[in-house]
Amino acid sequence: MARAPADADLPAYTVRESRRAKRARIDVSAAGRVEVVVPAGFPQRKVPKLIAENRQWLERALERVRQRQAERPELHQRLPERIRLAALDLEWPVAYPGTGKAGVRESSDGQLRVHAPDRRGARDALCNWVTRTAKAHLVPWAGAVGKELGLTAGTIRVRAQASRWGSCSGRGNLNLNRNLLFLAPEVVRYLLVHELAHTVHMDHSPKFWALVAHLEPDYRHLDHQLRGAGGHVPVWALADRLLPPDFFDESGTHPLAGV
Repeated sequence: MARAPADADLPAYTVRESRRAKRARIDVSAAGRVEVVVPAGFPQRKVPKLIAENRQWLERALERVRQRQAERPELHQRLPERIRLAALDLEWPVAYPGTGKAGVRESSDGQLRVHAPDRRGARDALCNWVTRTAKAHLVPWAGAVGKELGLTAGTIRVRAQASRWGSCSGRGNLNLNRNLLFLAPEVVRYLLVHELAHTVHMDHSPKFWALVAHLEPDYRHLDHQLRGAGGHVPVWALADRLLPPDFFDESGTHPLAGV
């Protein structure tokens, strides 16, 4: 990944080459990070022109990020004071003692206690905890939905995916995004139905969508919700390359700031 040189006339951005990309595109993360994704061999000198040509769209996208930050400031904290996993209808207050063996532990009073020496360590500990929690819940959930629908998946894995909520391989193995835990349960179930349907039809053909409609009649509404669900994921839980460049800057008033 390359960082663009400073240019007062253009928003800050990074450039990432992707073997899967067929054309250049501009992505704006929920944290407001601008990334230009280009196919292998794309001339880097063309990137500033691409940004300039799409400047109005980009400024509108960044303004939407700022509006979401104002509407839901708790989702944009560098380290959370509370964590809510909507998919499981569970919520915890979070404390940062800063001492003890690194990791996240639930105290007898239902508080999550994050032991880490600094912000980076605390964030990593929280992400690892989300991943463990997701594995404990999403894997059996997918198995139960598959049994209900009469569809069998292969291996089910949970990962910190940057751009997909889930995927299904040609062998019927599922990859699920750990951050599904922050979404509404009906949306998570739809994602599981969607990926399980791919064990029958690997593409998005009319036959695939007909099967999805049979399995989940309200799929259009749920699919629309899923496509806009990224705004429900707190910034600290995003994949590393989606974080703002200064995310681990220790300035601020949080208890771990400056430790």
